[in-house]
Order: sequence, then structure tokens, then C-alpha cells
Amino acid sequence: MAPKDKADPKTPTEEAESMIRILEECPFPIFRIGKKGETLYRNSAVELAEGLYDQKQEKVVQHVTDIALKAFRAKTSQRVDVEAGQEIFNVLFNPVIENGYVNAYGRDVTQIRANEKRLKDTAKFPSENPNPVLRVKSDGEILLANDAARAIDHLIKPGQPEYLDSDLKGTSREAAESGELRQVELSRHGGVFLFTFTPIEGENYINVYGRDITEERHAKQGLVEANAKLEKRVADRTASVRLLQNILLAANSAETFQPA
Repeated sequence: MAPKDKADPKTPTEEAESMIRILEECPFPIFRIGKKGETLYRNSAVELAEGLYDQKQEKVVQHVTDIALKAFRAKTSQRVDVEAGQEIFNVLFNPVIENGYVNAYGRDVTQIRANEKRLKDTAKFPSENPNPVLRVKSDGEILLANDAARAIDHLIKPGQPEYLDSDLKGTSREAAESGELRQVELSRHGGVFLFTFTPIEGENYINVYGRDITEERHAKQGLVEANAKLEKRVADRTASVRLLQNILLAANSAETFQPA
């Protein structure tokens, strides 16, 4: 018999074995859940994923099985993040209604979800800042403003779009034209805020960072008043000393008691 040509197509059995090997060699979990909740198939990655497979019952854990059954009843594919120990897999549950089972294909999204969380946490930072933070255009149009900025009366002029108060719009334009930091103080209802306008190179916006300096101003004013009082006391004491010196000088220069 002539040797089999390498280019000959594989037999159905060989094709099936190749597909099984592909599934087994996949580093991500792949499994099949029957319509009664039984695990019909799972690759080795399912067992390696912490908390995804129940060795005693020899089936995919119940809460993941429930997701598969939910997709089967809904007759629609569903994507769900499934936690497995320190890993997170985004699993596509694809029901095959005519055959009575759900195929599930997972992919590792652990790093992706960590990056997304980091971005969300970073995005929340300005909103959680107790100091006013804004992003504006050079003409004072507001692009972003946190809650602390919106809490300052008359800082933002309402409308579509919103704009900075007229006392600050000019500073915004100066910062944009010069490309350098600009600072301005704004008094509102007994409070004093220092706003720093920071132009961003290569961008058409300016970040504005505010800081409540009311207490600093009160402390500075108190220091000025204390210095003024101290200077007055020193001046008064100096005058008294000079008067005493003049008296002693006059007394010492007198020739007799009566003039002294």
C-alpha cells in the first residue's frame, strides 16, 4: 500500500481529536453545561482555575452553572465576569437550544479589570477633592468642575455652556496666551480662595486648582495687627526712655537744686 500523502485531508476521527487537543491546550476555561445543570465537558484550565470547579461533585461550581442555565432559559448569549481566586475571566455563555446545552468560553481579563479600576479610581479623585478643581477653555468655558467648585457661590455662571465668573475669565485667557501659571484670589461670602491656572502643553484647556486660604488670610491679618501693636509699644517705650534721658540730662546739667 502506498504511503499516505501528508496533504491528504484528515479523517473525521483525526479532526475530532485535533479539536479536542485545541480545547485542552487552551489556557482559558472552556466548558459545557447541560440544560439540567450537569457539566458535560470542561478543559484542564477549568480545573486549574481556583474555585471554578467542584472536585467532589465533579462539576462547575453552582453560581457559574446558574449563569449558564439563565442564558439557556433566556435563549440568548451572555457575557459575565467570573472571579476565580485572584483571576477574573470574562465568560461568554452561548446556549445551543436545539442540543440542550450551553457552551462557555472564558478569557483572562484580570489585568484589564485592574487597569479599568485604576482609571475609575483616578477619575474619582477630582470629585472627591475637598478643594475646587476645574478644567476650562481659554475663554473661560467650563469643561469639568468638581462638587467643591460648584459649591462656591457665583464661581460658575449657569448656562449652556457654563462659564467661569467674570473675575476669573481674564486670568484664564492670560494663562492660555502666556503658557505660564497664573494665580488670582477670589472672595466669596467671607471666604477667600486662591486659584492657580495651569496651562497644559499641547492641549486646548487649562486646569484650575483652587484652595481655601481664608484661615491663612485671617492668620496673616492677625500677625500684621500683632506686629503693629508691638511696634507701637516699642515706640511708646522708646519715647519714654528718651524723655527720661532728657530729664536726667537736664537735671545733671543744672547748677543748683531749684533749676534741676
